[in-house]
Amino acid sequence: MFRNPIVPGFAPDPSVVLFDGVFYLATSSFYLFPGVVIYASIDLEDWTHIGNVINRSSQLSLRNATTTAMPLDDGNVMVASGGLVAPTIRYNNGTFYIVCTNCYHEVDNWQIDNFFIHTKDIWSNTWSDPVYFPFYGVDPSLLFDDDGRVYAQGSWMIDRMKQPSCTIKQFEIVTAQTVTEIDITSSKPISGIQGPHIYKKDGWYYLLVAEGGTFEHHMLSIARAKNVWGPYESCPHNPIMIADGTDEYVQNMGHGEIFQDDDKTWHVLLASTREDVSIAKNRIPKNKKIGAIHPHVGNLYLHHPPTLDPYKTPSVIELVPKSSSLSDPHGTALLTRRQRSLDTTATATLVLNDALPGISAGLTVYKDPLRHASIGISILTRVVSMHFVHKSKEYDVTASQPHCIPTGVTKVHLRITASPDGYAFAFRYDGDGDDEEWSKVGEVDGAMMTARDFTGADLGVFALRKDGGEQEVSQGAVFQDFEFRDANEEETVGDVSE
Repeated sequence: MFRNPIVPGFAPDPSVVLFDGVFYLATSSFYLFPGVVIYASIDLEDWTHIGNVINRSSQLSLRNATTTAMPLDDGNVMVASGGLVAPTIRYNNGTFYIVCTNCYHEVDNWQIDNFFIHTKDIWSNTWSDPVYFPFYGVDPSLLFDDDGRVYAQGSWMIDRMKQPSCTIKQFEIVTAQTVTEIDITSSKPISGIQGPHIYKKDGWYYLLVAEGGTFEHHMLSIARAKNVWGPYESCPHNPIMIADGTDEYVQNMGHGEIFQDDDKTWHVLLASTREDVSIAKNRIPKNKKIGAIHPHVGNLYLHHPPTLDPYKTPSVIELVPKSSSLSDPHGTALLTRRQRSLDTTATATLVLNDALPGISAGLTVYKDPLRHASIGISILTRVVSMHFVHKSKEYDVTASQPHCIPTGVTKVHLRITASPDGYAFAFRYDGDGDDEEWSKVGEVDGAMMTARDFTGADLGVFALRKDGGEQEVSQGAVFQDFEFRDANEEETVGDVSE
């Protein structure tokens, strides 16, 4: 029996392919760099983060992959993020392919670029530059047919005021030129079709789609046809997977794939959420760490990597501060890692350098520019405070009783403790009390960090310029021993050596 979720935390829109006894899994990364995460497993249980598809700034720009709060008719707010969404991974004739959408905001409109990217050696973390093809939509997928023809499927955006339908294109995989295309939606969608994939088995073409939107009505449906162009006949038992209207622990199930293992057993892989994390803590899996391939493969930056390598040694990070804040839509000086467990502790030691009086630095839990909470220290005033922002709910609060670090203290230890209920922020310094106990600065309710959104939480270190200067400084904020500790594991996870 599998331990679900197989990849916990921020891992949306999964796609999988089996090659030579190894399963390779790709997930969305949105506005974070590096983009499109690749995991590998030999048993569908233990997964290793082996690389990232977009790992060079020259491949594409994520600068305009912004986040927007969109009021809904039911009174809720949807937080929509741009960037790299819904990748599909496939293998054909010695080459791995990723097909993906880059959504970004330009002037007053959202723009959509679809592309595929390829590599001969998926373990090398060396991928080609994107090859773009004409398709105004999202969630593209690839089908390599038996006769050598290649087809792209996706959710076609008829216009901004209509729900997407499903279309298929035949195109040349070398030139990315479209040969022909047709709308293949088998029936009117409930609330838009997402994540369409076509599979061929025993002479039939099977079209798997997600319907009902991304949230509580999310579901998987399937249809089939003898011709790849259709018409597709819906399965009479649709939806084949849905949690809507149930009290199941896992909810919002959709955007998935069906696939076979080497024993020809069928599996379904899909995105989902946990409805009420407080009722089943004992069901949260212990995520066995089996090692990583590339140093710092799990490190994340906003939109693009820093100009200079932040690692001075394997345990020392130096972030050159920026005048932009954590709320800036185009990013700031921030290095994070995905939160994988509901019970996680992130710690880092900040070195207080009096030569950098205009800097504020610290530790943050970061969802996006609209939602983040941090514990930080102003180098000039030596004041420790907690800052919480939720722009869509108009919260922008700093802890009312900030703490001051005594003169002479050169290092401050910072901590964020995550639990199913929320996040607690604390600090300590050497010589602070008999047992050097942690002093709590504040807490944030976990519900305040959530919304109808597409991304997960990250934890990491940041550095900001408070003097408003734009000229790059020669020194940055120095952090030592930035690491995670998962309450479900005996070892440190998410540390700088991963």
